[in-house]
Amino acid sequence: MKKILPLFFALLFTLSCFSQISFIEGYFIDNADNKTDCFIKNDDYSDITKNLSYKLSEASKTQTTKLNTIKEIVIFNTNKFIKRKVDIGKPNELNSNDADYTFNNEELFLKVLVEGEASLYSYYEKGTETFFFSLNNLEIKQLVYKTWLSENNVKRENFGYKKQLFENLICKIINFDTVNNLKYERKDLIDFFVKFNDCKNSNTTIYNSKTKIFNVSLRPRLDFASMVLDERGGRINPRSHDFGNKTLFGFGVEFEVIFPFLNNKWSASVEPTYVGEFSSKIIFDNGVNIGESVALNYKSFNIPLTLRHYSYINSNSKIFVNASVVFDFPIKSNSIVYMINDNIIERLNPEGSVNFAFGGGYKFRNKYSIEARYYTNRNIINQSIDYSTTYTMFSMILGYTLF
Repeated sequence: MKKILPLFFALLFTLSCFSQISFIEGYFIDNADNKTDCFIKNDDYSDITKNLSYKLSEASKTQTTKLNTIKEIVIFNTNKFIKRKVDIGKPNELNSNDADYTFNNEELFLKVLVEGEASLYSYYEKGTETFFFSLNNLEIKQLVYKTWLSENNVKRENFGYKKQLFENLICKIINFDTVNNLKYERKDLIDFFVKFNDCKNSNTTIYNSKTKIFNVSLRPRLDFASMVLDERGGRINPRSHDFGNKTLFGFGVEFEVIFPFLNNKWSASVEPTYVGEFSSKIIFDNGVNIGESVALNYKSFNIPLTLRHYSYINSNSKIFVNASVVFDFPIKSNSIVYMINDNIIERLNPEGSVNFAFGGGYKFRNKYSIEARYYTNRNIINQSIDYSTTYTMFSMILGYTLF
């Protein structure tokens, strides 16, 4: 066990450092509304003169098609581009000292950043990122921000985007200060649009320009556990003691690395987890010793090492299956105690053990997840030749990804 954990962390570090993204599952729609499901090279397709590179399957050859024949590109969980004709104002020498832009109508590939009742887009050219917005999938308009020099060579700023947002994105949690403090930057604008859509109870999709390769998630759970203690044949009149079923509360923190070179479909994780206390007592009369009992108090800290496979449903949703090797470390003061008339006659101390787990679940917006996980039987006192245990567990796990 001491050798496995360092090797696992070394593997995660190596993969996160040296893996390169190639083709990711998605689709594109051409100008005739034909949809092609495929694996797309994750690139910036803002330049309409470029070609799109794709594969029809993971093993097939790379094909290309001209971007001017396409109107929409979706790379699941990563990027979305749409082709639209919009009025765009760009900095140039002729209007560099004007308070506003001169607008031209152009056909552009806009990168979708947030999609919902209010949607946010961006267009990147010559080192400048320009933002656009729309409401209810209607006209897409540029969010105006411009700097210029006055006659006295004093830098001035046109914060037109603040007025646009304050007048159009109206909700009870959006006030003047919220908009006035808003910077013309991608992160601030994404947070603002998500906040507005949440206020409107709108389904929201957030697209990331870079695929995440590392996730940290909080994972509370309900564990449904059972325990049976068997006395082996070396004892006189061996018995079996069933401690019944218990519902326990546990909590874990998962550190997950996505393998980019496998189309973001595979990951590995380590998840330090506290498992709640299983406490039970059996009192019985064997006809000889009145008041004989056996009591169990067991809680542990386990570390599952998990290999996971994702399958995309759409840009918001994916399902997954996983398999784990689980290292269990009992917390001190755990014990199984045989007693007669409140006198301890034998104490068994649980030791660390290893078992396996298999699970599957659903993840939404790369943020929220739910998983069902089954654990194989575990013997928590495997050092004893006179006893064995069968500890089984099934978990329902909720997940919230912090970053």
